[in-house]
Amino acid sequence: MGYLKNSAAFQVAMDEQRQQDECSYERFQEEEYLGVPVAKADRRSTAPAAFGEPLPPPSRAEVLTGKVCAYCNGATTYVDSAEVYRRSYGMIYLCRPCRAWVGVHKGSNVALGRVANAELRDLKKAVHAVFDPVWKQGHLPRGKAYEWLALRMDLPVEQCHVGMFNEKQCRLAIGLLEEWEGVTTEL
Repeated sequence: MGYLKNSAAFQVAMDEQRQQDECSYERFQEEEYLGVPVAKADRRSTAPAAFGEPLPPPSRAEVLTGKVCAYCNGATTYVDSAEVYRRSYGMIYLCRPCRAWVGVHKGSNVALGRVANAELRDLKKAVHAVFDPVWKQGHLPRGKAYEWLALRMDLPVEQCHVGMFNEKQCRLAIGLLEEWEGVTTEL
């Protein structure tokens, strides 16, 4: 069922999603979520680790595959998005304990970026809200807009994509893009 963005039904649906997204990591450590117990089996390492022993932080490359959660360092599960949206929009990589996920490119298992929790999902939406008008309104072609942003964020162009951003990078991008004026002549 489609909703108009300004409709009351849309607002109710968004409020319900936000409430679900606000569940804390601690709660998932104590309970089963989506019928799957949170256990050491969900971790990247197959060898049993001592209780409470932290896993080493994942590399950026591991995080960008969607197969590793940057929040808990655990392995994600490749599942249908109906598990989080109650309707299928395709497959996702899901970290159940952190309630973090990322979609995949249609027809593949290639992640669209890094696994994102509720805060990061909201930040990515905010980046798109200020970034997309730059290229959609014809100020710059999309690729050139990403080049402009990469230069200012001190990132290689191939690593400058909203799907790859962490929280800090999203905030930086929003700040840079909110100052956008007359940069079409800079590239």
